[in-house]
Amino acid sequence: MSGSFYIVLLTLLSIASAGAIAYCVMAIAIIRRFARDRSAKTEAKSFPPISLLKPISGAIPGLEKNLQSFFLQDYPEFEILFAVRTERDPAVATIEQLMKQYPAIPCRLAVTGNPAYANAKVYSLEHLFQLANYDLLVITDDDVSVMPDYLKALAWEFESNRADAVTNLYRGVAVSNFWSKLEALGMSTEFMAGVVVAERLEGMRFALGPSMAIRASCLQKIGGFKALADYLADDFVLGKKVFETGHQFVLSAHVINHHVISAGFLNSFLHRLRWNRSSRFSRPIGYFGQGFTHSLPWAVMLVISVL
Repeated sequence: MSGSFYIVLLTLLSIASAGAIAYCVMAIAIIRRFARDRSAKTEAKSFPPISLLKPISGAIPGLEKNLQSFFLQDYPEFEILFAVRTERDPAVATIEQLMKQYPAIPCRLAVTGNPAYANAKVYSLEHLFQLANYDLLVITDDDVSVMPDYLKALAWEFESNRADAVTNLYRGVAVSNFWSKLEALGMSTEFMAGVVVAERLEGMRFALGPSMAIRASCLQKIGGFKALADYLADDFVLGKKVFETGHQFVLSAHVINHHVISAGFLNSFLHRLRWNRSSRFSRPIGYFGQGFTHSLPWAVMLVISVL
């Protein structure tokens, strides 16, 4: 290795390491401030009725407990609307069992048929929107679970911040082996920190798919669910359209659970690869900036180069 090349390499690694350390310090400061500023200090004064929209596809591990957490909400008035593609979906039995177990909770199960859109989830959401009785719509994935005060926390966000849309941070919860634990750890640390930093620096320009809440009036103004039909990253596009139309979009400090069901290295790798591809196309500048969020590899390479 020539002396000039070595100096250039050492300089680049030093800059990368310094940038990564600076990001970590900034992230810690921003997250502490976010938690202090955004945590609900009082309970909402009003609790408007809520329609929970749950597009379902297949019986994933832990589905029953995940769905049950929504039936156990400590909230005055809400309904849960489920959508599956066919009556033969293995999730139907679980949904029907929970509906019988909690007869006091208004529920409906819709069978949508084969999707007419590239994004099957959006097709299901459009069906559920037609069935919803209330203005506040809460969209959650089948691999998330929530605490009993989840809906109350959303009501506080809509009331105190006059929000038109709200999305939630989520922690990773592993349900299988080492690789799912590693992926869950990344969600709870690297990913969560990146979301909060982005929100503090540029405003909330994207939604997080595991939990999105929006007023029906706001949804209609951005073109309804149909406006998301041709996009894989429907959560990003929803948040982008809300932000660009000047509506108040809020990141809630109320954290939910995202259950990581990827079993084995290959499944976890493919999941992460799809996630990163989506980030690269949705937020290219932020995607390349992720390099500074990985401080350990830069520091290790710098130490090796010096030694």
